Amino acid sequence: MLLAVILVPMVMGLVAYVVPRNLRRGHELVALAGTIVTLVLAIRLFASGNAAASYSWFQLGDFQVEFDFRLYSFSRFVIVAASAFAVLISLYSWKPMTDHPGVNEYYAYLLVTLAATNGAVLSNNFVVMLVFWETLLIITYMFITLGRNGAYRTATKSLVLGAVADFLMILGIGILRLLTGTLTMTDPRLPIVTTGLAGVAFVLMMVGASAKAGSMPFHTWIPDAATDAPLPFMALLPAALEKLLGIYMLARIGLDFFRLDRTMSIVTMSLGAATILFPVFAALVQKDYKKLLSFHAISQVGYMVLGIGTNTALGVAGGVWHMLNHSMYKSTLFLTGGAVERQAGTTDLRKLGGLGRAMPVTAVCAFVAAASISGIPPFNGYFSKEFIYHGAKETGLWVFVIAAMLGSTLTLMSFLKLTFATYLGARKPESAGAQEAHWTMVAPMVVIAAGCVLFGVYNQLPLRLFIQPLISAPGVPFAGVELTHHAWQITPVTGLAMAFLVLALVAFFLGRARTRQSLSAVDYIHGAPVLRSLYNWSEKRYFDVYDLGRRIHPHLAGAVHVLTDRVADWLVENLAKAGLAIGERLRRAHTGLLAVYLSWLVFGLVILMLVVGGVLR
Repeated sequence: MLLAVILVPMVMGLVAYVVPRNLRRGHELVALAGTIVTLVLAIRLFASGNAAASYSWFQLGDFQVEFDFRLYSFSRFVIVAASAFAVLISLYSWKPMTDHPGVNEYYAYLLVTLAATNGAVLSNNFVVMLVFWETLLIITYMFITLGRNGAYRTATKSLVLGAVADFLMILGIGILRLLTGTLTMTDPRLPIVTTGLAGVAFVLMMVGASAKAGSMPFHTWIPDAATDAPLPFMALLPAALEKLLGIYMLARIGLDFFRLDRTMSIVTMSLGAATILFPVFAALVQKDYKKLLSFHAISQVGYMVLGIGTNTALGVAGGVWHMLNHSMYKSTLFLTGGAVERQAGTTDLRKLGGLGRAMPVTAVCAFVAAASISGIPPFNGYFSKEFIYHGAKETGLWVFVIAAMLGSTLTLMSFLKLTFATYLGARKPESAGAQEAHWTMVAPMVVIAAGCVLFGVYNQLPLRLFIQPLISAPGVPFAGVELTHHAWQITPVTGLAMAFLVLALVAFFLGRARTRQSLSAVDYIHGAPVLRSLYNWSEKRYFDVYDLGRRIHPHLAGAVHVLTDRVADWLVENLAKAGLAIGERLRRAHTGLLAVYLSWLVFGLVILMLVVGGVLR
């Protein structure tokens, strides 16, 4: 069964790749069947309880690698969530991918992505996990290349940034193995305290895992992929599967592999706070539906990183819960964006308006998901954010509580702008012909949006099924903490969070009254002191590590050329001259006179006796 949830989508992916293109709906049916079977298997595994399996691979001295798989509370719920998202995205893709020339590759990549995600989540050996982890990196590249002309540039960017982050992950795992002597994730020698070299290993692995989820500074390919990649791609990978996998691994790093000290907790929370704020400021000024969503996909990762970094029961539970909630509402938002793009022919917010009447179901789903991502009760996003706020407060560092709440304020402002500009107001001529999307596109977004409501109103359901078993798992430092009574707890932190949301409403509607337009209601932020310069630098891509690397590369190559060519030539030439000069002097010293040679011998013996005498003393 453990192998089946990996092998079934992998084999079905190969089948989808070889199905003839002239077989109508052949690829779609293969993909849908493969994802449904995998979901059924995942549900059976979830109900069956914990399990393990191990298969020998190779051994070189004391370096032993086995195909070691483990199923427990955390991995059970991640593979169910991943498989469910894959089913819905497979159905959603029917219409937009119908006439795509790479339809066989698309569905093959979708199924292999699911297989690699399940494999990485179930792996109990670091080397085996990395095999599946790197498979996702390659598949992401290939997925993006199926997009519009020139998408290979964005694909290359995702590959380079992902490879650098994955190298850091591998380096961290190497250091961890050096310190503990094991590659098994459940080895009793783990976890270790994050001090000294172990702290270096933690930071490297933490950056690698959070980068997979879309955290700074390796996030800059995501907004580019929003416009270049195939339409359903953003709802599948950056919004769902990579978030699930990246945060799953980050949580395991903090719970199972390391015990965070105060310093590393602050480092992790700082990364989370920065990832919350910087992208959400970028999202505020976006004028494209999918680009705005892509920056929020990055920003929301910050809440998960911040929650896990608190190293408190409520914070870690909130971070993991937010992983699930984010995958739901962000997938819904990207699905609505894809429907708008297909029906209206554009995602430019300046050309959209009044689509709520033409696409009512899509609009309702967008409103639900927007309320959820903004942390408005009773939707699911509110509860996971509240847990994160309380976890940050328990650390005594209120700066992180305020950073998280400010992120929610700016999130609500940008989604008020998005929903008003797209679904309310007067119709624009450019999108006048839009109508509700095909049922295969509408059904998945309705299902996930309903989940946002269900997991909010009945928040005890995900808490009892998914989150509480993780916090109570053997070896976790929070065993015995009861989470369920915190879900509707009214505290000063809750009141402060609500005050921040009211501030967002006031700021948006005042801006709208001043400009008389929803789209430009928050543009005054672009011209604010300090922010103006930051926005200008961002537009020039000064914060894009990939573009900075491309700018530095010619200068670096020139410096390397000088060092390896000119400097090397100078050294070789002068060393050769020095050697010739010394040789010439030695040649002249050889006169052939016995007295000269005897004097050299006596001088050498004296030096030797002095050296030996000094050593003996």
